[in-house]
Amino acid sequence: MTPFEHLIWLVSRGFFNTVALLTLSLPPAVCLGFALGLARAYTRSLFSRLLDAVADVLRGFPLLALIFAFVYGLPELGLTLNAFTASAVAIAMCSSAYISEYVKTGVLASIAGEILAARSLGMSKLQEIRYVVLPRLLRRMTPVITNEAIYVIQISTLAGLVGVYELLSAARTYVSLYFDTWTPLITVTIIYLALALLLDKIFRCLTPEDNT
Repeated sequence: MTPFEHLIWLVSRGFFNTVALLTLSLPPAVCLGFALGLARAYTRSLFSRLLDAVADVLRGFPLLALIFAFVYGLPELGLTLNAFTASAVAIAMCSSAYISEYVKTGVLASIAGEILAARSLGMSKLQEIRYVVLPRLLRRMTPVITNEAIYVIQISTLAGLVGVYELLSAARTYVSLYFDTWTPLITVTIIYLALALLLDKIFRCLTPEDNT
């Protein structure tokens, strides 16, 4: 196997795991982030303050420390997660906290007028969320979700520190074998850039224009 063929093989393995991390962590992060953000926006009690505290802790807690806690700390409590699953769960939890902050802000500020109009028509809270809040919020949250998806691709490199073989791990392996730094780094950089542009295009195509 030539060095180039070996690079393609290594990068292919890393690419698969990087995309798998994105696929397994982003959808739960979006769902949990929307649920957490709506709960924070619609409740005014001790429960709301508790949810705010949870979101603040997750946003302030270093992702790498959370991954380490899941991989090395949970076994001491009797629960063992492999490095890939632990990384996906940690990424999903941290991303959901950031998304929830945008959702809460969007509900309280960006679409406040629409919410008041819905309430004046006698809509229940569930009808308000279903027919007014979510459709408008999803359109306005597209850039946030796109940025979060790109960010997940970038922070997936942290999973390599606990044994997950992702794109940057492939580059490091090639460097250690062939003592060639620039070839694998340029290769994975191009792949990261292509993934970011592809994700941006996909989310733009999936989301209709908001003409209001």
